[in-house]
Amino acid sequence: MTTLGALPWVTGPPAATGLPGAAGSPEPAAQRVAFARVALQLPSVSATARLVEEHLSVGLDSPATDRWRPLADVLHSERPDTVEEAVSRARWELRRHPGCRVATVRTADGAVLAATAARTLHLVAVTDFGHLVGSLLHTWLASGLAIPPVLALSAEPDPLPAEPAGADDRCGPGGAGDPCGPAGADDRCGPGGAGGAAQPVSLRWGGDPPGRAAIRSVIRSRSGPGMDS
Repeated sequence: MTTLGALPWVTGPPAATGLPGAAGSPEPAAQRVAFARVALQLPSVSATARLVEEHLSVGLDSPATDRWRPLADVLHSERPDTVEEAVSRARWELRRHPGCRVATVRTADGAVLAATAARTLHLVAVTDFGHLVGSLLHTWLASGLAIPPVLALSAEPDPLPAEPAGADDRCGPGGAGDPCGPAGADDRCGPGGAGGAAQPVSLRWGGDPPGRAAIRSVIRSRSGPGMDS
């Protein structure tokens, strides 16, 4: 397992080999622009309370997402890199996009390196759905609670229970959990623009504190503003 060690904050751009556009084939999700809706639950803090938060998540592995990146709350790359280069890339993206709170990059050994606007580093072990790690950490930051420097996640398509009807005006009838509700009900998902809502994913972890989060992504675009496909 990779360790973080004492890695300084970078002041210049990462090496060219670590930039998007280098050789490699990122998973399709890493090329998307999506609105992520996260329900975070930390049983050690509260057995029942959970924080529901939404944000814009943008992939870094396709030049087609360039115009969305200044608007992103979360930026993520699935192109694997060394830990040092992953740190450099993540921190450089935060410097380039001051409105972004979390940037993540895959490491060569399969972990996910996350850098936050609070100048903290986190190493997350997760096999699948690595592009959702930044969304989890973004919501965790919003909770005001400290994020462990190292996390081991398990991921499965098993969402948390749906919210009660009317709990969120973006949910469909009966709290279906679809952030867009009925077709066209939310301007973020205009006709043909959303590209569909991914099946909710449940992320779970042990440690201190243990917890779980359900994440649902509504794809706004696979390209850029005004270029939906």
